[in-house]
Amino acid sequence: MPDPRPILLLTRPAPQAERFAAQVEERCPGRFEMLIAPMMEIAPAAAAPSFDGVDALLFSSENAVRIFATRWARRDILAFCVGARTARVAQIAGFEAHSADGSAQNLADLVSRRLPTGARLLHPRGRHTTGGLLDALRAAGFDAADCVIYDQHPLPLSPAARDALAGRPPVLVPIFSPRAARLLAEDPGATGPHAATALCLSAAVADVLPQGLFSQVVTSDRPDAEAMLAAIAAWK
Repeated sequence: MPDPRPILLLTRPAPQAERFAAQVEERCPGRFEMLIAPMMEIAPAAAAPSFDGVDALLFSSENAVRIFATRWARRDILAFCVGARTARVAQIAGFEAHSADGSAQNLADLVSRRLPTGARLLHPRGRHTTGGLLDALRAAGFDAADCVIYDQHPLPLSPAARDALAGRPPVLVPIFSPRAARLLAEDPGATGPHAATALCLSAAVADVLPQGLFSQVVTSDRPDAEAMLAAIAAWK
């Protein structure tokens, strides 16, 4: 009997997990058994942002773009986005959007190059964030504020995902944020050690995982989806 296909366990919110699964399937047709088990659910939060004098919007996730676009009609404000996917979603929504192609620090650097010191910036974001973006911009002399426009409600790991982690290897678990890593580490059904491999978007994500939870923890070359796809394709 041939060896079973490795499992790709995706714990992102359902829309992102489904899209990423399709991207993996396109890159590696038939190689993985896809197991989608969201551990977060995106929901709008009560918010009343002030757009007075705002020179640019900062989007650090496509969820923020989508929630913003469904609730506010403003499209006349320049948008700076953390990565190409977020920028593309913003462009489709009608913004003039520019991508930093990387991390929050890359986003702060892009703004510093493109806008004059003292410009007023607004960061519509989720309730849970790793922070640092506004601190970097304020230190560079910008008038930067944020506004929580959506929440990320935690969900328990599904029984199928628990069985996969407890069962036969190989299992590959892409992890895209420190909070996703924390939810996985704290879930009662995910107690290790597991024979699975965790593929982390960045060192900041990997640092959240307890020692021994996974048999192997690897980090993407860059903090973006394309690098994660490349790492999945190269995984053995």
